[in-house]
Amino acid sequence: MLEREEIERHIREMCAKKRFHFTRHAIDECFSEPEPIEPEEVIEALAKCAEVIEDYRDDPQGHSCLVLTFESGKEDKPLHVLVGLRDPRTIIVIPVYRPDPTLWSSDWKKRRW
Repeated sequence: MLEREEIERHIREMCAKKRFHFTRHAIDECFSEPEPIEPEEVIEALAKCAEVIEDYRDDPQGHSCLVLTFESGKEDKPLHVLVGLRDPRTIIVIPVYRPDPTLWSSDWKKRRW
């Protein structure tokens, strides 16, 4: 079973090698934001910084995790990305969104509820 650091490294490597795909849901989420998020920016952000904040190893659809990264490397532009890991040769970007500050801690890593 992969440890968090190994998962984070795997996500960065898959992004750097262009071994990923976006679900239709992820694309819809990117463009439904008040300020649209370019899919390429998501991959660039994940290639630089991918911090696993929640790990869903027992997901019936396959292993996935919620990842914190930052748009354009800016700490004031956090992104949450749900990443599917069921195929070790690629990653699947499921949804992408900007976390709501009323629902998340100030460091964007813990749910407030």
